[in-house]
Amino acid sequence: MKSNPSLLSATNAKLSEGPSIGQAGIGGPPPTDKLIGVDWQDHREPSSIVECQDFECLCNELQGIYRGANDCMLSNGQFLRKAIRKEYRTLTDDERTRFHNAINRLKMSKVYDHFHALHYHYSYNSGIHMGPVFAPWHREFIKRYEIALREIDPTIALPYWDTTMDQILPDPKDSIMWTADFMGSVDNNGYLNSGPFASWITLEVANKFVHTDSEIEEKKVPIKKLGNNRIRRNLGVPDGNRLIADLNITRILTNNNIYLIFGDEQFKILNGSCSSLNWLEGYDDTFWLDMTLESIHALVHQYVGGMDDNHELGDMAEFQTAVGDPVFFLLHGFIDFIFEMWRQTHQYTDQLYEYEPRPRCDVKNCGSKYLFCDNSKNQKHCGVKIKIVMTAEMNALNGLAKEVV
Repeated sequence: MKSNPSLLSATNAKLSEGPSIGQAGIGGPPPTDKLIGVDWQDHREPSSIVECQDFECLCNELQGIYRGANDCMLSNGQFLRKAIRKEYRTLTDDERTRFHNAINRLKMSKVYDHFHALHYHYSYNSGIHMGPVFAPWHREFIKRYEIALREIDPTIALPYWDTTMDQILPDPKDSIMWTADFMGSVDNNGYLNSGPFASWITLEVANKFVHTDSEIEEKKVPIKKLGNNRIRRNLGVPDGNRLIADLNITRILTNNNIYLIFGDEQFKILNGSCSSLNWLEGYDDTFWLDMTLESIHALVHQYVGGMDDNHELGDMAEFQTAVGDPVFFLLHGFIDFIFEMWRQTHQYTDQLYEYEPRPRCDVKNCGSKYLFCDNSKNQKHCGVKIKIVMTAEMNALNGLAKEVV
């Protein structure tokens, strides 16, 4: 059995990363993971710029001059612009080259491997997969990755991979996506042998997953090293074309089923087995798999990573190794785009409800007989009136008073 790969955040502000990788409190793997040595490997955290949550912060971190709105002049005289995320194949040759160069520089600096390790650790207890946190967590994750790239080259943005354009081909493996000018081609064993990332050696990780821990502890499943090799892809093996189609997107954008929105049905399906790709190993009902954002994304992970005749998985097919392949971020750019389309078409707050302002002292009694304006401090602030506690003595006196009356 293999671990489950189903891969199936302040103002002017920075969103801090919280505890360090592997530190208690973030669902990191136990100390036994050091048998593989993910934490011992040479990877470097990105600078604090990735924590930025607005354009002004980004401008200041890049030592630019912020002049309001999205107006920022960098020290070299160029203007910093809002990132425009284009479809990967629509980039000009120069834009694509600059994008590839920035990724390679991020890899050489070891910051890319930090993103890999971060996803590996946060994935360990399935906290960022198989449920409603999937979309927002990965939104912040790829935002940080994009900013790390823009720190290298402020002119670029993270493109997305619209898989529907490959899905309509008789055989998506024939797409220019898998050529030396784009994401590269592979040899007969599935290892990348051309393209901008052909020389990469991926981060070494373990096959550990929360559902395999007991089996590993009982030595039913050995701890296995993954990664530490060239990027590997088994495109479309063995399940063929499972790329996202227009129908999948339409279903998601029009979906109002609460179980599917929150990924509950998908969790029931995928979490019921310790098998890594249970539908590749005999799960036939793909109805639910085509209905949730996370599940259609997982099918693309399967397509790119795949499984060879020896049941060896490509990098994209397991959450532990997926980030080692830069295709990961192109796919998640598209998933985030679909998520944003869903969010924009479900703005029910405009019609169903709105919030009144918080109680304030410029309104008499803060707007309620149960509130008061506290003037005792430097800054006025509305407070709630206290309850009257009747002690036994007070009750007795109250009773006596009634008798006297």
